[in-house]
Amino acid sequence: MDVIFSQLSLPDAPVLTDSRWCDSNRNDDSRWLSHVNKACFEGNWSVLPLRGLMKHAGQSPILQAFNFEETASPDDYQNYPVLRDEFPCLERFLQLFPCSVLSARLMRLDPGSEIKPHRDSGLDISNGQARLHYCLRSDPGVEFMVSDQLLRIAEGELWYINAAAEHAVYHRGHTPRIHLVFDCIVNDWLMAQLQPKTEHEER
Repeated sequence: MDVIFSQLSLPDAPVLTDSRWCDSNRNDDSRWLSHVNKACFEGNWSVLPLRGLMKHAGQSPILQAFNFEETASPDDYQNYPVLRDEFPCLERFLQLFPCSVLSARLMRLDPGSEIKPHRDSGLDISNGQARLHYCLRSDPGVEFMVSDQLLRIAEGELWYINAAAEHAVYHRGHTPRIHLVFDCIVNDWLMAQLQPKTEHEER
């Protein structure tokens, strides 16, 4: 099954909005890391690691933020203190999610910035892993392109993105776009979500 992107039904978890997960005290800019792949973007694209490989828990935040697919065993991953201590709504959301979550991070793209076309090798359902985007804050001027198809993700929506396909983001709006981006193990729940809907189901 070759799915480029698909909106998913939210699991039995609280719907997160900007007011539920973030306030000025917990969104300290100094904690965000500029993406390491400088050739892949222009402007400001930053990451706040929330969950990652256990062996990097006491290491550099760079390692926590940018080593995602080193292993597919959920037992090798753990929540980092920032998730437990500062973002309890996000922690509960991930705990209630019906797939085994590997790494998770917040990703912010500032107005006037762009993520250039690129691919994230191995992150598609045929390899047993899926990258999901939950939109916490967006702007009508954000254009997410996947395989030359325009995708607009609204706040409170959850989407599967085939990250192994070429994708890019262009932010022509005025408000930072912030997504909770997490990688998970493909299971029956996710595969059922990605099956084409019948006409009866669409009604």
